[in-house]
Amino acid sequence: MGQDALVGGRSRVRSQDGRRPLQVARLRVARRPHVGRRSLIVAVGLLLTIGTGCSWPQFRGDPAHSGTQQFESIIGTGNVAQLTESWSVVLGPAFEASPAVSNSAVFIGSANGNLYAFDAGKTCAGQSTCEPLWTAVPVSGTFFHSSPAVSDGRVYVDGTDNRLYVFDAAGVTNCSGIPKICRPLWTASGALDSSPNVVNGMVYVRGVGGVAAYDAKGSRGCLGSPKVCTPLWTGTMQGSSLSSPAFANGFLYVGSSDGNLYAFDTRSTEQCSGTPSVCAATWIGSTGTYIVSSPSVVDDVVYVGSNNKRLYAFDASGNAGCSGAPKQCPPLWTAVTGDWVQSSPAVAHGLVYVGSNDARLYAFDARGIINCSGTPKTCAPVWTATTGDAVVSSPAVANGVIYITSGDGILSAFDARGVLGCAGTPVACEPLWSTRVGTQGSGTSPVVVLGTVYAASYSGDLKTYRLP
Repeated sequence: MGQDALVGGRSRVRSQDGRRPLQVARLRVARRPHVGRRSLIVAVGLLLTIGTGCSWPQFRGDPAHSGTQQFESIIGTGNVAQLTESWSVVLGPAFEASPAVSNSAVFIGSANGNLYAFDAGKTCAGQSTCEPLWTAVPVSGTFFHSSPAVSDGRVYVDGTDNRLYVFDAAGVTNCSGIPKICRPLWTASGALDSSPNVVNGMVYVRGVGGVAAYDAKGSRGCLGSPKVCTPLWTGTMQGSSLSSPAFANGFLYVGSSDGNLYAFDTRSTEQCSGTPSVCAATWIGSTGTYIVSSPSVVDDVVYVGSNNKRLYAFDASGNAGCSGAPKQCPPLWTAVTGDWVQSSPAVAHGLVYVGSNDARLYAFDARGIINCSGTPKTCAPVWTATTGDAVVSSPAVANGVIYITSGDGILSAFDARGVLGCAGTPVACEPLWSTRVGTQGSGTSPVVVLGTVYAASYSGDLKTYRLP
């Protein structure tokens, strides 16, 4: 418009391709002054933790769109109420753009036609003192209101002219002037207005008639000066939507306006033909109506919202209950909300969280067990929270806190486990903290990195919040 399972002080984290879990320890280096092999192991673990925790490089945080910052340890349920505004800037209408944070820089697009890069460590307030590191200006009449993705020193963002733009994240190559303006390293046609997903050397976007896959380095399939790239392969599906593709276990998942969730196997050419390849989906799951929500994939389950007021959970491998050719898959379970679900889910603490246009945040049992019954299985929420307006944005979960922006421009934080500030039967939760980001909310989603919460609004305000 979102994976965090803590066991004995460890986080279960899937590798980028989602094929196997990695065990990453939560380290307390200051309490372990020993030298030798143990110190080396601790140091390496700390570097891995810092490297991952210093970023939220694309929409929903990771290729699987888990919506979870697994390495946040600064802000928690005990101190989130102390958050105060650190710096802000007014960019003009932000539309649906959510920020991306990587290598101490925050990137965000705006409806005024620019992509902005700011120093994420700034302590400033107001446009006059919070100048961007650089800006990128696309062709006349085009603007960026999708969320950028950052990978391997490049920033990828879709424009409203149906082109994918790629810039130097450091603001050096193809950049000049004072203030610094950057031109693209390369562009690609056929990329509709969604948020790119960059993983394993490929960049995936929603394309004309389906999805499109490009070489992330801008080498294969690219010609000319300025350089223009064509897809290495495309995936076909009926309809279109604002759903952005999620990637896990070698599969690419994307929703469509025809009411279907499409899953493409990026490791196989069995469903592909032609040059360049045109591929059919490996399996399809139906929700019955328009999908705007972007899917989230956690623990081999793919979750997606639909405009029929339901959240759906499918077997991500396309096996459970699936049959036919092309393969059709029924949901493992569904959950009922009070209105459209255009928000993208986040998954953590055994719960799946999603917003709805009925001005509520919902938390369901991610396994489809608690508060679930019937055949086919339908689930009621474990807890809910009421906001001041529709929730089209997607939640972010970090260190036991869930953050969400509602249509009235209010950013709220709740106890993700549904305990603090929660009571009643059914359980209803009150915010632990809330603040106004702008005069009007939108689909832009909050981001949490190293003790800083980033949030934008439809009115064009980008604000950051930190502990005093």
